[in-house]
Formats: sequence, C-alpha cells, structure tokens
Amino acid sequence: MNLKLLWYCTKGSLKLYKTRDGDYTTMKAKDNIFGYEELNGKIVGETEYRDYIVMNVFGKIDENNKPYYYADYFCSYDEDELTKMSRLNHDKLVKYLGEYSGLVGYAIQIGYLNIFEQPKELKDLYVKGTYHNAEQMFTDEIQIDGEWFRPLKKAPQNMMYVYDKDGVKYVLISVHPEWLAMILNGLKDVELRRKVLKEMKE
Repeated sequence: MNLKLLWYCTKGSLKLYKTRDGDYTTMKAKDNIFGYEELNGKIVGETEYRDYIVMNVFGKIDENNKPYYYADYFCSYDEDELTKMSRLNHDKLVKYLGEYSGLVGYAIQIGYLNIFEQPKELKDLYVKGTYHNAEQMFTDEIQIDGEWFRPLKKAPQNMMYVYDKDGVKYVLISVHPEWLAMILNGLKDVELRRKVLKEMKE
C-alpha cells in the first residue's frame, strides 16, 4: 500500500482554528474574537504512506471483566496504551468499537503528519467517473490516461479514494475538529476506525 492520507476537517458547530502561536484549537464561531481562519471543510495536511501503519484491533475480556486489546499479531496494546494513544477513555473505546460485535476495528498509527501551510479544498480533488452531462464534462471534468474524473463535491463520512489532477491516488479521511486538533498538536498518535478501505488492509 503506497497511498498518502489526506486529513480533512469535518464541518459543524465546533470550529477548528490555527492560533497565532501555531497551535490548533476548537471553539464556537462566536468565541473566535481573534479572527482566526476557520479550517472546517478543508484538507489540513497529509501523511506519507511510509509514516503510518494500519493495524487490526481486537478486543478481549480478561478475568476481571476488563477489556484489553491487541493489534495484529506482532504488536500488542493494553487498554491503557490504546486509550492514551487514541485519546478515547474506556467507555468511549468500548462504545465505538462495539461491545457486542467483538470490539473489532482498525488502528491507524500516525508517525508523522505534514501540515499544509495553505489548506487545500475538496474541489482540488477528483473521483473516478463522469456526471453524464455534456455541459459539465467540458467545464470541470478531466481525462487522465483515457479515464474520466469528476471534481469531488462532498467529503466522506469515513474515508474514500480520491485523485489529484495528475491522477495520483490518495485516501481522504474525515476527522471531527476536536480529534483533528489533537492530531495536529501531536497529542493523538492513533486514529481508530471501525472500517478502513481495502487497500489499507494490504
């Protein structure tokens, strides 16, 4: 798997901002008295394929009825380690992974994240296929190596494959502002997901 991750900040009432000190914070728009630029709805950074790993996470219950976790069969986490790296406490971890579905998910362990000086827009990315509309085809669709691509209009709820204008393939991953702020500030090393894309499992 040689796919970069692109980190997208979801929209909502809680806003993500970069402060003048270079840190990232979240607040309601009405509390942004300093006029910081809002980063919601934008792609704020990327992670090279060599700077992250995707591991299977399985939940188990010990003799004290306390969950413990391990990733793959080569690297193990106990609950304290996984909660620290993912910033999810015990209850949130169990709720998210699904107590009654085997506590199964994926841990994207982030080694390095390149933060863009100028955040990128969704409209700068493409997905495969056309609108089947001749007028739009000649205005915003592009053709690469004989294949049609259309501009990305909407971010995924979880993640999806996207392409740049040169046909380079990426994984676009949507993250809520409060979690993305932690990742950008270096306070969160693992992003847990119940599902990931097929190529990320390889």
